[in-house]
Amino acid sequence: MIHPIIESRTKRTYQICTCCVMDTSDEDIAFDSNGVCMRCNEFKKRIEPEWNHGRGHEKELEMLIDDIKKTGRGKKYDCILGLSGGLDSSYMLHMAVKKWRLRPFVVHIDCGWNLPIAEKNIKRMTNELGVKLHIKHMDWNEMREMQLAWFRTGLESLDAPQDHAFIALIDELSLKLGVKYILNGYNIETEAIADPASWGGMLDQPVMQHI
Repeated sequence: MIHPIIESRTKRTYQICTCCVMDTSDEDIAFDSNGVCMRCNEFKKRIEPEWNHGRGHEKELEMLIDDIKKTGRGKKYDCILGLSGGLDSSYMLHMAVKKWRLRPFVVHIDCGWNLPIAEKNIKRMTNELGVKLHIKHMDWNEMREMQLAWFRTGLESLDAPQDHAFIALIDELSLKLGVKYILNGYNIETEAIADPASWGGMLDQPVMQHI
C-alpha cells in the first residue's frame, strides 16, 4: 500500500538520511554526497558550534536559584514543577530536589491518555525523592471533544488543546499558591526543531490509500 500524498508530492526516489530518520516525505529535503540531510548538516555546522551546553552560566544559575529560595521564604513551596514522567522533567525534578535543594509543588496533569503504569512510575520517582505528587485529572469527555474539534479543522499541532489546558492550570496554581517560579524541563537538542514546512500542506489534501 502506497500513500498517494507522499507519492504525488515527492515525485522522487525514496531516500532516508544516513544520520537521522528524516526522509523524502519532506518534499523539500536535500541530502549531501554522504546521504546526510540538510537538517543534520545545519545542526553540525551552525547550532552545535554555538551551543555551550550551559557552560559559563553557572553564576547566573546560582543567582536564579537564590532568588527562587528568597521569594519562597515562609511558603510551603518555592516553585512549581510540571512532571510528565519523561526524561527532561524527571531530570529537572532530580536537580531541583537533590542538587538545588528547592521545595517544588510537583504536579502531573492527566489529560485522559494515562495508563496506570504511567502514574505508578511517576509516584515511584516522587516517593524516592521524598516529595508529594499532586495529580490533576482533566475532564476526559471535555478533552476528547476539544481534540476531535481540532482534528476536524485540519489544523496542525494536534496537541494544542491539551497544551493550552496544561498552561492554564499551571498559571492557576501559581496564583493560588503565590509562587513566582515555574520550572520547565526542556531539551534544546531534541525539542528545538520545527516540523518541515512541506508537511503542513499535506493537511489540505484528502487522505486516501492505494492498494
